Amino acid sequence: MKQVGQLGVKYSISNIIYNYLNLPEQISVTGKGTIAYTYDAHGEKRSKTVTESGVSVTYKGQTYAGITITTTSNYVNRQYPNGINR
Repeated sequence: MKQVGQLGVKYSISNIIYNYLNLPEQISVTGKGTIAYTYDAHGEKRSKTVTESGVSVTYKGQTYAGITITTTSNYVNRQYPNGINR
């Protein structure tokens, strides 16, 4: 297990699954959750989905404990006819 962390907090990576391009497809972090990546055919990252387990969230005064949160970030770089990338 590899120890990674930020601001003094350490997590253990328990498993890494690679795709056919040998890029990380899913990373499992012990006691925290998973990080999943999707790529296009050229190996460019298209999205990152983070799933955290056992999280407590307060929304409008109500606390929800022990829930699972999923956050998805999309990375899009489209070419338009006039050469502008968005």
